[in-house]
Amino acid sequence: MRILKRPKQTGVRTSKLIFGLVSLLMLGLVVVPVYAAQMVMRDQAISDAIEDEILFDHAVAIGPLDISTHEGIVTLSGTVNNIMAKERAERIAETVKGVRAVVNEIEIKPVHEWSDEEIRKNVENALLADPATDSYEINTRVKDGIVALNGTVESWEEKELTINVAKSVKGVMGITDDITVAYPEERPDLEIKAEIEQALRWDILVDDALIDVKVDRGK
Repeated sequence: MRILKRPKQTGVRTSKLIFGLVSLLMLGLVVVPVYAAQMVMRDQAISDAIEDEILFDHAVAIGPLDISTHEGIVTLSGTVNNIMAKERAERIAETVKGVRAVVNEIEIKPVHEWSDEEIRKNVENALLADPATDSYEINTRVKDGIVALNGTVESWEEKELTINVAKSVKGVMGITDDITVAYPEERPDLEIKAEIEQALRWDILVDDALIDVKVDRGK
């Protein structure tokens, strides 16, 4: 008996293969624009959220800024009249969900032009007037609106407080920090570590379970 073999349907298989490849290509052409559109919408939502947060923030008068977002990276630009407003805008942007990084291109343009000598006197007066910093031995120099601080304090918190008081003075364009921290007595690293961990646990903005703390000779 002669057995007849069915001829291979090469043309049909080739057509199916071509159809499948075309389908995948068309699917890719559809998926890519949809994904790109979703990214643009998400970035715009981040920019809108930052703008709203800045608008309703009453801690520092910031004013309108240009806010752009690309793939979660936010760029802030525009002008403010003091350094505290510039830093406050950056901190607000960093707290918005979806933000991966912040590029701060905000320029400081004081309403009134202050001479370096006026700024120096105002910074010294501000440090003396603040009950928390009036006893610190801090020297102040000013060049083109940039305030250089040097001296000695007894803790990191005192150092940060001194810098913040100087930043709050009108006309200050920037801070150069040369302040030295000299503790009156050495504290064990374990004691410092325990205190930092406790502070993190009480901070509602920080998930302390995700943070490891190590202290080596006070650092």
